[in-house]
Amino acid sequence: MYFCTMSFDIVKSLHIIFVVCWFAGLFYMVRLFIYHKEAQIGPVDEKTILSKQFKIMEHKLWWIITTPSMVLTVLFGTWMIVLNHETCILEVFELKNIHFYQPFLTLLI
Repeated sequence: MYFCTMSFDIVKSLHIIFVVCWFAGLFYMVRLFIYHKEAQIGPVDEKTILSKQFKIMEHKLWWIITTPSMVLTVLFGTWMIVLNHETCILEVFELKNIHFYQPFLTLLI
């Protein structure tokens, strides 16, 4: 039983780490797009050099950091559901903790 608890905590930690990496990549991608757009205003030589560099940076950020982080986030999230499926099924479908759901059920009625 201890192994399952330890394994779930490790998978949960890895899930959180990769969610943070994924969103950091998304937020930085927007910043690179803004820099890329601002580089189009300058002189022609500067524009071509910076455009090439920003394209390389955007490509590496997307394919080396953001996409693998997204895939690993989904993988570890699914793994957490598999490790904890009995609890998820009991809580969601059978409403094991009805006192927790009481405010939500009151709002629905």
